[in-house]
Amino acid sequence: MVHSFGNLTEKLTNNGQAILCMIHQPSVMLFQGFDRLLFLAKGGRPDYRGEVGKNSYMLTQYFERNGASPCPAGANSDEWMLEAISAALGSYSNVDWPEV
Repeated sequence: MVHSFGNLTEKLTNNGQAILCMIHQPSVMLFQGFDRLLFLAKGGRPDYRGEVGKNSYMLTQYFERNGASPCPAGANSDEWMLEAISAALGSYSNVDWPEV
């Protein structure tokens, strides 16, 4: 199903159509297809908004630059991001990401 969704969105974006997608926790393949991300904290405040970048480079650089532990090589960047902002079970961050 994700593959079909990817084909559809690729056709639409190649023809200039913007795609808005709201998801809870994407698969790695789906996440890597995003150009931009609006990542909301509890209460609707943004933890991150901006470009994702190839292999999530821009996203991970933003969080690392602002206090997150480095994303390990080969790690799942969307899972790492959830840990960085303390949204993953058992994780903790002393950074107020919406304030950053």
